[in-house]
Amino acid sequence: GNMKGNNLSDVKKANRQVVYECIWSHKAVTMTDIAYMTHLSRPTVTSLVQEMTADNLVVKSGYGTSNGGRSPVLYHANAGAAYAMGIDLEFPKVRMAISNLECKNICFSVRVYPRDSDKDQMIRLLKQQIDDLILDSGIDRSRLLGVGMGIPGVIDYKHNHSVLFERIEGWENVPIGDIIQRYVGKPVYICNDVNLLSWAERKAAHLEDVQNMLYIVIRSGIGMAIWTDGSLMQGEMGNSGRIGHMTVDKNGLECKCGSRGCLGLYTSEKAMMRIYSELTGKEIKQAGYFGAFGRKRVRPGWMPSGPGQRTHESSGGINPFEGSFFDRYRMAPSGCPQLFFTPPIQLHFPPGQKRCCCNAPSHKTPAHR
Repeated sequence: GNMKGNNLSDVKKANRQVVYECIWSHKAVTMTDIAYMTHLSRPTVTSLVQEMTADNLVVKSGYGTSNGGRSPVLYHANAGAAYAMGIDLEFPKVRMAISNLECKNICFSVRVYPRDSDKDQMIRLLKQQIDDLILDSGIDRSRLLGVGMGIPGVIDYKHNHSVLFERIEGWENVPIGDIIQRYVGKPVYICNDVNLLSWAERKAAHLEDVQNMLYIVIRSGIGMAIWTDGSLMQGEMGNSGRIGHMTVDKNGLECKCGSRGCLGLYTSEKAMMRIYSELTGKEIKQAGYFGAFGRKRVRPGWMPSGPGQRTHESSGGINPFEGSFFDRYRMAPSGCPQLFFTPPIQLHFPPGQKRCCCNAPSHKTPAHR
């Protein structure tokens, strides 16, 4: 008897899922349409729709066209029935967002943490930002489905561990997923930040049909996501695209990893600020110019060190359940790791120093248009 009860319960859950997905995908649909498309009986559909309406997962959205008699009621999925939180832990910049079931952000937060933060301070700041975001959103914590975290460095996504985050002192083998899960009281999933950014780029740029793709991101560091046969290749622990410590100059600068000439020393945001300072003799005192929430439009001729010369136009972010994804970057056609803005950013160097990190004579070459 118990086995039969379990089977019936599983069947009901499966049918409920099928009906919900049907309503979700068709936006506004009648019970007759649902029964026809799911091949379920009308009484089963009626019972399940009534249950989901009582749970506020489904709401009435008007009336359809009548073929005689009363007009049929239209139902659609309630995007505000539940929410997900995404955390983009770039460091020192940390972005968080809460989105509804349509992946539309209802609230977001961007904070720059002190660069000398250690592990314990970092966790305290994360918890505070989470609390403030939930408070600002106005939603009840019980309506939060879960949290997705995009984390740079070495991770173990199967065990929700951040194995190594070089830029944070003392950050080794931190069970960050479990820590946040205990604090929020909801499931937490971690993933490499670039992998999540690539997922968002495929959605935003309608690239889902692209089967094989390499996606390279330059932010505080540099990373790559690998898509093959339409699937994300994460590797055993989720670190398949770590290219920041690939040697490009065996006699180059010394890296924290102990090697010399690692790619990240020449292509990261920090490296670009260093190179700019070396070329111009000017220091960029405020970090984070090259990575902030959403897309940017920067006036041509914008100088990073010039006050009042920056414009910001936020277009919101993409926040699927796995995490929040902001900052969309592209590689220039030549492979030069210049950030792609709209319009492209132009750095005006002093006379005699008009050159790019790729040794192009100026930023108006075909590779940078």
